[in-house]
Amino acid sequence: MTVVFPIAETALQSVHHCEARQEGSWIVYTCKRCPGYERKIHQDTGQIAIKGPVPFSVEHVCDRRKRQ
Repeated sequence: MTVVFPIAETALQSVHHCEARQEGSWIVYTCKRCPGYERKIHQDTGQIAIKGPVPFSVEHVCDRRKRQ
């Protein structure tokens, strides 16, 4: 008997953990492994801004806690 497990797209993704800093009302997340990647979340409005190239195969995990 052969058991075949399909590989989901998510299984092929790398996970990068971001570092956070606060700039005024914005929490800014950057990734050491992805130069130029930045995700910003405005604390009051919830507005999100992302800049920099991000390969499809990378998932960025950004902890919402503020870090100084």
